Amino acid sequence: MTTPTTGAAEKTSSPSWEGETPEIAVLIPTHERRASLGALIDALERARYDRRRFEVVIVDDASTDDTWSALRERVRITPLRLLAARAGVNAGPAAARNLAASLARADLFAFTDDDCLPASGWLASLREGLRDAEVVQGRTLPDPAQARSGGAWSRSVWITAPTRLYETCNIGWRRDAFERQGGFPTARPDQPGGTRAHFGEDVELGWRHVSSGGSVAYRAGALVHHAVHPGSFGGWLAERRRLGLFPGLVRRTPGMSDALRLGVFLSWDTAIFDLALGGAAAAVSLRRPWVAALTLPWLYARWRDARHIPGRTRAVRAAQLAVGDAVGLTSLLAGSIKGRRLVL
Repeated sequence: MTTPTTGAAEKTSSPSWEGETPEIAVLIPTHERRASLGALIDALERARYDRRRFEVVIVDDASTDDTWSALRERVRITPLRLLAARAGVNAGPAAARNLAASLARADLFAFTDDDCLPASGWLASLREGLRDAEVVQGRTLPDPAQARSGGAWSRSVWITAPTRLYETCNIGWRRDAFERQGGFPTARPDQPGGTRAHFGEDVELGWRHVSSGGSVAYRAGALVHHAVHPGSFGGWLAERRRLGLFPGLVRRTPGMSDALRLGVFLSWDTAIFDLALGGAAAAVSLRRPWVAALTLPWLYARWRDARHIPGRTRAVRAAQLAVGDAVGLTSLLAGSIKGRRLVL
């Protein structure tokens, strides 16, 4: 179910906003990201696309810093057809995207996020893809300018082939398909405490579309660079705990079970960890040491992955990855009980 969209408390538009109806709208939610908005708007100003034919709608989700004042100032001077709106309450990115869609005039939507930089050909490539498909995923890579600055546990996004998560950092929708599915779900039955603790609204919307027979395509030419956010081992473990939200997401999202490995495993990585645990337990309980060979795929994968995490010895990094796997499994088990759907 989709809850009503929170309305805009304030709106302001650029001098070139009015005019003929544009072909496509770039829709962006933002929250306390003043520092990155300037570069994002700069990137859109460099788009190889006739400025009369596209519009940009940015919704500030009730930021508490000076994001709104900076955004208003940029709207005043940009050559883009840009509308900025400020939500009256902080209702999360799904509601902000829905508000942006309601304010747009175009029949095609291009979604990205406030920590992304679209390449100059991004919009044209999405637009071309939307001629044949109702939803188009684009390619997303870490920002090359930040590639070495994030540290061992930095976070970014790689999308180099079609995914089944329908990430909003880089995706195009036809308006009629978006509205037919009711927009992004904003109710958070899995996370009742805190509007910013969002999870999976893009996945739910994408799967609703696919399950109803909607078409999806992928365009490698629709490139977006995603920011590289510095992180820590503790922060990475916190992300692993969020895996516990997947069972509930699978249960309430028609068709998403098809994305699971063998109908129950979240990924092959979680599958080989579960296999390793089972093999080790069986070797001990059955007194069959050879069964411990089932741990080898997981041991090999983690030793291989540890090589790419700098800063500590390979053995230490492999041990940290093992801790992360254990945290992920316990989170999935707890989430499976809460969500009444087994996902491992």
